Amino acid sequence: MAFVKAIVFGAIVCIASWAGLAIGAGNVGLQQSVSRDPVFFATTYPLAIALSLAAAFTAAFVFARTQRTPRAFALIGALAVLLGDVLASFLVAPALVGELELEHGFIVLLAISLYGSQIIAAWLGAMSGAEGTAAAEPLRP
Repeated sequence: MAFVKAIVFGAIVCIASWAGLAIGAGNVGLQQSVSRDPVFFATTYPLAIALSLAAAFTAAFVFARTQRTPRAFALIGALAVLLGDVLASFLVAPALVGELELEHGFIVLLAISLYGSQIIAAWLGAMSGAEGTAAAEPLRP
């Protein structure tokens, strides 16, 4: 059951994060994130990066809070997000975008995970929303 929960977590966080990238950068910006250096993308589309990281954190936080996951789930969830990014980079992106080949997978992985910061945001969100944190525990006199 935890495996299924982790896969669902990874899918939700990835889709939310990628939607933030797409809204903030648009199609041209996403193409530039793959074709140009990361500093150019970060300085040209800072809103896309902020939206993507905020979406990853929020989706992870809400999932962890609503599913009442333990704190240990945060690491498993972050690994599920990484797995989703890898699958999207090497399988989905080349199939959907004609110009991308399998050898572009590492570049796409770095771009859609924002050089790993998306995975960190997902981990922090899951840790913050997990049971056992001060915010999740009821106040006692």
